[in-house]
Amino acid sequence: MGKTEAIKLLAASILTLVIPTLVASWLGLTQILWIIPLVVGYGLYLGLTNEVVFYADNKDVWNIAGMGVAPIVVLLIAGSFMPNDSSSFVAGIVELIMLAGMAASAAWFGIKSCNATVLMNTGVDFLKLVAVSVSKVILVFVFAFLMISSLSKALKGDNPGDLEKGLIIFAIVGSIGAWLRPKIINTQKVFEKRGMVF
Repeated sequence: MGKTEAIKLLAASILTLVIPTLVASWLGLTQILWIIPLVVGYGLYLGLTNEVVFYADNKDVWNIAGMGVAPIVVLLIAGSFMPNDSSSFVAGIVELIMLAGMAASAAWFGIKSCNATVLMNTGVDFLKLVAVSVSKVILVFVFAFLMISSLSKALKGDNPGDLEKGLIIFAIVGSIGAWLRPKIINTQKVFEKRGMVF
């Protein structure tokens, strides 16, 4: 079960994000994009009500962060080997290796996170697992984006008051994250609700 189910869950989660986006861009049906926040909201609801294990532990959160960080690291490292002549055969090989490395590193962390979701939620409907998996990733990336952008605004703002505004936003987002963290790293609560020993 484990890894195969995790790969299926990762693929279904990616398709849950990609298909509405493609339909909206190709057919101009932007209303279909509402599927994404609805799925995220439903997954978060399932986690907050302890119906499913949302994040298994802190390592699960870091695995999701790794999905974003590892490809950037691969890009920086492989990019340093890029020859000056970007039209050469060697440049094509470096680009191919770089893209493969970025995809593989993101997939590796994605499979680890999906595996935790599958293992902690045995017997839960697959569509609920997809909603939770998508929600987990979106939540980490949104919080990371808000924290980094507010800190960047505070440190690099040119206008008077940018430092204060950035730090206030940083503090608000950090406080929300600190409040939300014990509610969504909920393995023990879910197992107790299911009558299982943790």
